[in-house]
Amino acid sequence: MPLSTIRSMLVEATGRQDLLDTGMAIGADTLINEGQKLLDRRLDGSKSGARYQVDIDASDILVPIPNCRAIKRVFLHSGIERVELIKKDIHELRDEYADETSLLTVGQPAYFSPIWARPYPEQVDPALFHQSWTFDDIITTGHYTFNALLIMPPSDGDYTLDIWGNFYSDLLVNNADESYWTEVHPLLLVSAAMYRLECIYRNTEGQKDLMSTIDNDIRDITKDVIEEDAEGRSVMKG
Repeated sequence: MPLSTIRSMLVEATGRQDLLDTGMAIGADTLINEGQKLLDRRLDGSKSGARYQVDIDASDILVPIPNCRAIKRVFLHSGIERVELIKKDIHELRDEYADETSLLTVGQPAYFSPIWARPYPEQVDPALFHQSWTFDDIITTGHYTFNALLIMPPSDGDYTLDIWGNFYSDLLVNNADESYWTEVHPLLLVSAAMYRLECIYRNTEGQKDLMSTIDNDIRDITKDVIEEDAEGRSVMKG
């Protein structure tokens, strides 16, 4: 069901008609989206997982990934094949490819590692530094909603990456917007939004009751994920 229906359900469940008032800083949409993120974080597997495709160009080494909670596996598609990149410790990868980026030998990327791509301070100008190439693997502006991975060697051409990981659900903004939670577990999403409201109220008993309900539902969803993963696996006999 669409966001507009979830809003109405939240208002009905809380008795807070004012959550729909224009100009509310903490209105229905804010609570619903914060509740959705809470559910995303508590669910592992199933619909918390997603695949993000992104093109890379020659010489690329840094790949920003939006709304990603955890990177699991990375596949590289060329014009003729798909290969899985090997995950390496970030410091080992940087040690192996330690030269200035422009001096590294390009090739088909074979390795990846999640990397801290946030600068401090929040915005920096590489041109102000003696060695500006140290910012080749940093997102200098607009990094707030991005994780990132480093690929090596630097790309020798155009490829498409298929990144498997845990991602946050898309933000619910428009009346017709939908997500996994609005379509399959709408009452659970309302409970999560109500939990965020109880946190604002600082009502610890209300928080505990709602979180107990949320966790019970999440456990049931997780059972389905475990059963799906276990299907077809061979059983070791003693």
